[in-house]
Amino acid sequence: DNNVRVVLWGNLAVNFEKPTNLTEKPVFILTSTSVDFYKVTKKYIVTSRDSSIYYFDLDIPEVRSLKNMYSIIEIHRVIHITY
Repeated sequence: DNNVRVVLWGNLAVNFEKPTNLTEKPVFILTSTSVDFYKVTKKYIVTSRDSSIYYFDLDIPEVRSLKNMYSIIEIHRVIHITY
């Protein structure tokens, strides 16, 4: 499966502004992460940290190459609410 689902939580989700220049296959780059594989769901989960840096749809050769290789699905905005 070459699809990646990105879920934004907390302040990042609240403060996220969808860029107006979205391409057909936007690329979201997240640095300083941890990756876990869950045997039950057979899926990888990528988790950010406080030191993470986010880049969205950069116009650089590496991103153009990724767009040609992978199918990337739309971004869903999820805000965690604590009662």
